[in-house]
Amino acid sequence: MICPFCKKMIDDDSLYCDQCGKELKFCPVCQKPHRGTECQVCGEDLIDGKEYFSRLNGGDEDSDTTAGGQGYLIGDGMKLELKAGPFGRTSGIYPEFSSCIFVSGRHGEFARSAQGWTVMDYGSTNGTYLNGERLKPNVPYPLKQGDTLNVSRLRFTIQL
Repeated sequence: MICPFCKKMIDDDSLYCDQCGKELKFCPVCQKPHRGTECQVCGEDLIDGKEYFSRLNGGDEDSDTTAGGQGYLIGDGMKLELKAGPFGRTSGIYPEFSSCIFVSGRHGEFARSAQGWTVMDYGSTNGTYLNGERLKPNVPYPLKQGDTLNVSRLRFTIQL
């Protein structure tokens, strides 16, 4: 899809623009992101990305790209609820990462399944490390209680 702010191409499941970092608002009727509070095409009120993707998935919490719960990232002065979806400095589920210049714009992704939580690195410049080992790009790694996760220079302990 095209970001309504910077007009650059971004992933179809983005909550934030991968390029300019702006939060995306969607028209539930036209199913496109727009600027402002109303759709410029049909006049419908815009909704935030979490609600939009939840509606697209029929309200199914587990298939929602922003589904969270039952876990936290704790460290570097933050306690973040684990959420399924992409993360990075300029996009994704943790706007808190935007202040760390060492986190790539599109750094990695968390996912949740019946087997539990996983983390995957997208081939980021400064890497993602699980218990001191750098993750291979585009390979999901399971997370366990007490694991140490480094997203570049940000260090977290996994609490499940």
